[in-house]
Amino acid sequence: MGEIRDRLLDLALKRKLWPWLILLGIPFGSFPFTQEYFHLSFRDTLWHWFFWASTGALLIAFGVSYWAWSRRKGRWRGLAGLLLILSGAVLILAGLYRRTPPPLPDDKLVVGIAQFTAVGSGASEEAATLPSRIEQDLLEKQRQGAPLQVRVLSESVSGRDEAEKQQAAVRLGKSREGNAHVILWGEVRKDEGELWVKPRLTNIRPLGRAELQQRTLPEYVSVEPTHLPFKERLSNELADVVLVVHGLAYYKTEQWDKALAIFALAGSKDAFLYKGLCFYGRGIRAASPRQDLQAAVGAYASVLGPEPWELRQVSEEERSAFLNRANAISVLAISFEAEEAGRLLREAVNAYRAALEVYTRAALPEDWAMTQNNLGNALRELGTRLGGEEGNRRLREAVDAHRAALEVYTRAALPQDWATTQNNLGNALDELGTRLGGKQGIQYLRESLSCYDNALSVFDERYYPAWRRQVLANRSKALQSLDSLQGSQRRGT
Repeated sequence: MGEIRDRLLDLALKRKLWPWLILLGIPFGSFPFTQEYFHLSFRDTLWHWFFWASTGALLIAFGVSYWAWSRRKGRWRGLAGLLLILSGAVLILAGLYRRTPPPLPDDKLVVGIAQFTAVGSGASEEAATLPSRIEQDLLEKQRQGAPLQVRVLSESVSGRDEAEKQQAAVRLGKSREGNAHVILWGEVRKDEGELWVKPRLTNIRPLGRAELQQRTLPEYVSVEPTHLPFKERLSNELADVVLVVHGLAYYKTEQWDKALAIFALAGSKDAFLYKGLCFYGRGIRAASPRQDLQAAVGAYASVLGPEPWELRQVSEEERSAFLNRANAISVLAISFEAEEAGRLLREAVNAYRAALEVYTRAALPEDWAMTQNNLGNALRELGTRLGGEEGNRRLREAVDAHRAALEVYTRAALPQDWATTQNNLGNALDELGTRLGGKQGIQYLRESLSCYDNALSVFDERYYPAWRRQVLANRSKALQSLDSLQGSQRRGT
């Protein structure tokens, strides 16, 4: 490039073709600037939108000046200036076209894999081969049925700090070449036999109407001589992360079937956790929820692995699966009768109590309160089914659990959680009061009405119509029970 430029400059200088000297200087000036500013190769610079647009803008500026200077010299020189202006406009339009990427599909996740940056000379080979490894794993997922489009990009992501790198990744993902929903990029470092890989996944555009969830990826480290299996495991895990992000877009919009189809192709614990959440979400909305809830319980168990489960020694992801499994079991029990329902509810109660040993009020107050509330619901359902003194005992335990949750769920801090728990407490007091009867039963029923009134003070018709209808129905039932008990008291029966 430099040799060609020098020859053209010599020719223009010898013949005193100053206008053409300036004209030749335009692309030779914009080319190195574009290459340096965007950190591009020769080929990528030649086709980069900024090189075309900046060259066009300079041509227009030169063409206007040349036309104004030369129109007195003759008609043909003036036409040359107009031709330069037209050429510059064409180049600008072509550059803008190259900058504007085509629309992305709404039914497929487009993944752009940037070149990984080698930190230090020893990691160049490892960084160069990693994108193709990840591509192969993603293409395998695609062959298995995952709705993906995968492309390896020629550019890498660079910057002085993390914020600048993220901005560069976004620019790349919005460019015509990198046009994608997500960009996978990172750095590779090799130091004294250790291989370090720090991958990132940057969300660029939503998938249809669903925003993609940002995922923070861990740093991976391998020690010789295990680099080959490490790289295979790394590329497979990154492919699973992409699938989880994809599936979550459908999960958040309650497109359970699409989400489950994608999660089924990933083997990570994350994928099994969200499979369970999808089955649970679909199940609680179904007329016959048993099959989906049983599938949810199985998916959560896959996250936890073989029993026994020691919650103090598991990851936060596994604790979440443990609690969600208890929730699914608690709801599943409703679809069974008598003995099986009691067994499932006892299992859920034991799970919540085990979780409370880890989710302490001091360390995790909101998680503790949520677990207390769920424990209260399971105890109420168990007490309602058991009957007798044991049933009454379970109902009293349910009341205690809900009241414990309300020590954290205050109206001022967490009004919706407070109102939900007030409704649940009202249900437990209603059941207990109806069963006990007498003066004590009347007291419990009055307390339940107070709880429902508290819930209604938050669940107004405008913002929470479904919740308000449910609480009003519960209150009406409790009021009928109270009227019946008070009538019996007046009649002396």
